[in-house]
Order: sequence, then C-alpha cells, then structure tokens
Amino acid sequence: DAHSIERHGGSVTDPQLMYRSLTGIAPDGHVKIDVKSGKVILPPMSSAFYSDQLLAYADDAIRNNGTLATKITQNPGAQYVTLTPEDVGDLGYDLGRGYARIGGSKLDPTLQGAPKLIENLRSVQATYGFNPLTNRWEPVTIFPAR
Repeated sequence: DAHSIERHGGSVTDPQLMYRSLTGIAPDGHVKIDVKSGKVILPPMSSAFYSDQLLAYADDAIRNNGTLATKITQNPGAQYVTLTPEDVGDLGYDLGRGYARIGGSKLDPTLQGAPKLIENLRSVQATYGFNPLTNRWEPVTIFPAR
C-alpha cells in the first residue's frame, strides 16, 4: 500500500509539488486531516525524487547500510518505524527537490507565501511497516528530505 511512487516518484511534476505545498493536496489526491480541527494539514515541504530509480536506490541504501535494521532494533515490537534524515544521512546523490511551505500556519493556506524551491535533497525520510504475511519490512512512504 505504499504511496511513494504516486506522491513522490519521478513522474511527479514541479507544479504538482507547488500545488501540494499550498493546498495540502497530494498528486494522487490524498490529503492529511488534522483530527482536532478537521482542516487539511499543509506539509512543511512537498518533495519528489528525480526518478523512480533514485527512489529505489534510496530504499536499497537504507536496507543495505544497516539504517533500517538499527531503527528496528531500537523499537522492538513496533509495527512501524520512521527514519529521519538524521538517521539516514547523506546518501551520496542529489535525489530530488521539493517546495517548502512559507508561512506560519500548517492549517491555514491563506497565510502562506509562495513556496520556496529546495534543490539537492540528498537524504530521505521513510516509514516502514512490518508485513507478517511476507515477514518483511515494507515501505509505507519514502521521500527526499533535507
């Protein structure tokens, strides 16, 4: 059920990223809703990989360099783990770009300025979930981050 390709893959365009940063509406139409207010949450940055191959590279790197295994070990019994750019570090390539939200409220689009282009994103944020049917940790989301 990973949404990474549709929301963060190589086919996601800059206009789609800008639109999401201003409205909270992802390229696949998904919105995240604040449970208290019922309002759409604007992401701090809407980002995408330059290609699906770079997304796959980032996933492979996280699995092969021990980052995912370390996070799993630190969270015994967890069904989901999230790796931040601090956990992952620089993966050695310019993976993608994003548009950062400029403004003071993640819940009020009218308070936002023009989104700021952030290039040369060399790390990722990723959430993995354990699938007991396959006995594997599978990506829920993975996206370029700073």
